[in-house]
Amino acid sequence: MNDNNTLGYFYNADVNCNGVTEEQDTGLNQRSIYTDLDYACIIGECFGCITGSPGDGLVKDSSANLNNFYPGLTTNLFYYHAFSLTDIHTALPKQIYQNMQGLDEPNEYPLAYHVDVDTGYTGFLTVQNDTAANDYDDFKFSVPAQCDLTMNISNISISDLMAHIVDSTGATIGTIVHSAGASTIQFMQPLSAGNYYLQIYGKPTTTSYLYPYNFTLTCGSSGIPEMNKNNLLIYPIPATDQVTIEVPQKATIEILNIQGQVIQQQQIQQGKTDMDISELAKGVYILRLFSNDKTEVRRIVKEQYL
Repeated sequence: MNDNNTLGYFYNADVNCNGVTEEQDTGLNQRSIYTDLDYACIIGECFGCITGSPGDGLVKDSSANLNNFYPGLTTNLFYYHAFSLTDIHTALPKQIYQNMQGLDEPNEYPLAYHVDVDTGYTGFLTVQNDTAANDYDDFKFSVPAQCDLTMNISNISISDLMAHIVDSTGATIGTIVHSAGASTIQFMQPLSAGNYYLQIYGKPTTTSYLYPYNFTLTCGSSGIPEMNKNNLLIYPIPATDQVTIEVPQKATIEILNIQGQVIQQQQIQQGKTDMDISELAKGVYILRLFSNDKTEVRRIVKEQYL
């Protein structure tokens, strides 16, 4: 195929974007392409065109669909409809809605984007080709040593955003956490060293992509005892019947289960406080402290008497 702009109304005469025009280009259906990338096809369909139908008046849908040429790919397909030949070819690049659908995060673990801990990221949800389906955004991350991973998601705009951690075999670790109408999600999951996936998903609306969510993974130490910059001291860990908390000012303490549900709450004063946890079942819990508009999150482990 020659990439000379002979038709006159295309924006780009350099089809393969290599800075050279008037050369012969090899089409995607005639070359080897990477299979570890997340592909999307945005296909124009012309309602008023006589030829190339169904298609854009020049190229039929079947010829624009990468899945027909690379059976090993799972390419997401999206469509833009217009009435005239010139409209379908000049207006398609300006269709933000369809372009955002095509740019959506991968929904398969092998293609997941790599993210780092202690770094902020932004993601967005878009309506899928199956308009009734959830949009799944997959991210992969590594934990170099055992830690308490805290997941924070904010700026949630849909009614129920869901998130969970998945191991390298695809099995969920812990539980699936729901926003259930809230604009934020926070949960903690103890993890051993290894590779994991974070999956964030939900049912998007046609405007969800305009309100991206933000998320951060934080890997905290599980050292015992634990002292932070605000002089919060918690011990012993593991504990059996009580945990001692030392704070420099009065505060509110909450204990949450790994599903994020508050199961115990107590007001404490400056200094040392013994908090009774004898009624808690054996397991891992989150201790959350509120003081002077600051929030601290720590892990506690409850063990049974021998």
